[in-house]
Amino acid sequence: MILPFGSSSQLQLSITVPEFYAQYINLQFYGHNLHSNTSHPLAAYFVLVLQVSPDLSIVLHRSEVIKDEKTPHWEAFKVPLFVLQQFHEGSIELKCYNFNVNATDSFIGHCRTTLYQLQQGPGAMNSYMLLDTSGVHIHEKTSLMLRRCDLTTGPTYFDLINKGIHLHLTEAVDMTASNGNPNSPDSLHFIHPHQPSAYLRSILSVTPPLLAYLANSRIAALGFGAKVGDDFKLSQCFYLNGSPSDAHVDGLVGLLNAYRTSRIALQPFAPTEFADCIYYVSTLAKAESRRRVGLYFCLLILTDGAPSNNKRTIDAIVDSSYFPCSVFAIGVGKKKVIPGMDILLSPTLKHSDGRALCRQNFMFVHSDDLDKENALALLPLQMIQWAKRFDSA
Repeated sequence: MILPFGSSSQLQLSITVPEFYAQYINLQFYGHNLHSNTSHPLAAYFVLVLQVSPDLSIVLHRSEVIKDEKTPHWEAFKVPLFVLQQFHEGSIELKCYNFNVNATDSFIGHCRTTLYQLQQGPGAMNSYMLLDTSGVHIHEKTSLMLRRCDLTTGPTYFDLINKGIHLHLTEAVDMTASNGNPNSPDSLHFIHPHQPSAYLRSILSVTPPLLAYLANSRIAALGFGAKVGDDFKLSQCFYLNGSPSDAHVDGLVGLLNAYRTSRIALQPFAPTEFADCIYYVSTLAKAESRRRVGLYFCLLILTDGAPSNNKRTIDAIVDSSYFPCSVFAIGVGKKKVIPGMDILLSPTLKHSDGRALCRQNFMFVHSDDLDKENALALLPLQMIQWAKRFDSA
């Protein structure tokens, strides 16, 4: 890999990647005696979820929908083995749903397993009776069964880097009035020359680990939830640097300067709404899907609350899941659990036009838990999932 090193020189970097990172577990499941619990016709699919902690779940696979078949045989799929090993204390859960047109998908049943159990292969050990939400068996014949389990290889994050894929980073900062008056010590945006605000600490915590993977030092800096400009008009997506045409700043220093300056030049308002910021990034990601210049887009949303318009935010998340884009909401403040944010984490999200979420590309983690949850480590996984689904990596 060749990296720029100064204005007239380059640094050649060689990385030896352990074979372990290229190992995948190849799985295939089929259902038995499945049925719809509602008036909608049977259209079954399942989601394979790794439940790392009560607050962090990783969607490893979402199957295709098979209609009018009580014994559906879904296509085989591959899961990176390193993810299951890295979060080995987590439980593996299979959740089966019925796809309902123009309605929320209904829950059929779920079951739990482990990597060790899956590695035993097809047979009685990997025949799972489905449970309802209360943990009761639905029916002794309603089950999911393992049809295939073997090791194979697949793309790694390092393959993407070797192909010239780089990150494009955008950070969006919540400027709503719920954060408090910036002149008050209780405010999450407190302005003080020697005491960094909660948002400033979060920026300093979440940004540096990503800088080495950027195509260049430019970062797009956005704000939302404030009145800005000469006419103080409410905006849910504005440029922190005050530019009318370009949101980009130069590196971490430029980001911090834009954040500090913007706090003085705007009027905090309401409500909390970051769908426009997601659309800003997904528009760039959609263009990348056509041009293929080697960029994957990452949006970090720093906020103290959940959006007030869930439907529009869900539409934005689902739309962005079809493009090379990941969205991480970073909680700021004392509230570790933000009511309403869990709705955006559902693997069954649907766009208003009926499109289903095609892959998990939205995560939430509180800024105090960044190291404990290791949430940003899921960015390479999401990039791999994108490459496997839409690219030829």
